[in-house]
Amino acid sequence: MTLQASEMLPSETIDGEELANYCEPTVAELLALWKSKRGRSRLPARRAFDFGELKPWLGHIILFDVVPDGLDDGADFRYRLVGSNLTRVLGIDPTGRSVSEFCLTVDPKSALSNLRTIVRNRLP
Repeated sequence: MTLQASEMLPSETIDGEELANYCEPTVAELLALWKSKRGRSRLPARRAFDFGELKPWLGHIILFDVVPDGLDDGADFRYRLVGSNLTRVLGIDPTGRSVSEFCLTVDPKSALSNLRTIVRNRLP
């Protein structure tokens, strides 16, 4: 996703409906798939997804595992999967590493805070 300065996301975490307004169409399609899989629940079940359905996005997806109480101020996260397109651009594959030891953003503290908010509020 490429944003111009005037289109920057708000600093706080936003929900999937609002996030879709800032995304490329393919990302909005992924959010729509996520929403269709969750039904009336806040989150879709992991088994609701077939990797074949996710094929258009797999190279760009990052999946995290929650590591409860991994840090003094809350959970840490481990990179479970980092898409091949992302690792090619980054020049590194952080799969298996924790966000606290290797963060893909400039501000690890904010990244961890955002991930904790996503988990706590069950957001996409």
